[in-house]
Amino acid sequence: MGCTTTTTPASLSPDPVTPAGVDSAGRDEALASITHITTDSQGDAFGIVVEATHEVQYTTFRLQKPPRLAIDIAEATLAPEVKPVEFSEGIVSGVEPIAFPDKQVVRVLVPLRQPAAHQVTVEGHQLRIALRADADADQNPEPKRAAVTSEAPSKATAQAPDAATLIHGVEFRSMPGASVIEVQVAGSLPQIRVKQRTHPLRLTMDVKGARLNPNQDSLMAVHDPAGVVTQLQALQSTYENTDTVHIVAYLKAKAPFEVRQDDDRVRVILPPR
Repeated sequence: MGCTTTTTPASLSPDPVTPAGVDSAGRDEALASITHITTDSQGDAFGIVVEATHEVQYTTFRLQKPPRLAIDIAEATLAPEVKPVEFSEGIVSGVEPIAFPDKQVVRVLVPLRQPAAHQVTVEGHQLRIALRADADADQNPEPKRAAVTSEAPSKATAQAPDAATLIHGVEFRSMPGASVIEVQVAGSLPQIRVKQRTHPLRLTMDVKGARLNPNQDSLMAVHDPAGVVTQLQALQSTYENTDTVHIVAYLKAKAPFEVRQDDDRVRVILPPR
């Protein structure tokens, strides 16, 4: 028997007094507010819908002992009455939203009772997390980020890197179940911002504090007959006086995407059409 749980927020508290010269209104408008979290349990499947005021960027990873799935939502705040919920049965024992205001990150922590495969998609202002019991899920864990803990987001993903990062390779792989853009990095694990844009339809990846290998092709032809990617571009640029590598994947159609980070690479995964 399925069950649905929804947390409903109250109005956000007024902002604290901001020193002169700081545009607090502009800063807050740039952040997505997480306003609702809805869950649905159906046997060995579990769904989570995270509602935000506008489209979000996220990173997923796993934590062990105990096993948990974590989704970090960048440039976000948490409405005060979006609270943790617990479940007495099923593959998920709870959903715990955690705010890190100093890093402008909201983490959705999902403790697991058993191994589970998951898929995360973005649909408008919603982040949808689908989990299903899978005995083999722990045999092929997704890449973990460096220095991840359950207490706070790692500096590597929540803040701009202190040391320069070298992007020494940008590759595309067309696989049976997905189109994969792989960014190979050396040095500090970078902050990467991924957004889907229109006119033309494309996925943009900005890697702050990074330099691009001068031998990297700036424009790459893509053979992706079953997927959505038509062309891949990598350019060196400067953003807010910071070296930034700008990677663009031109798309045939709008598609959900997932970002995974390891010690030496970042992968953006798009499902086939």
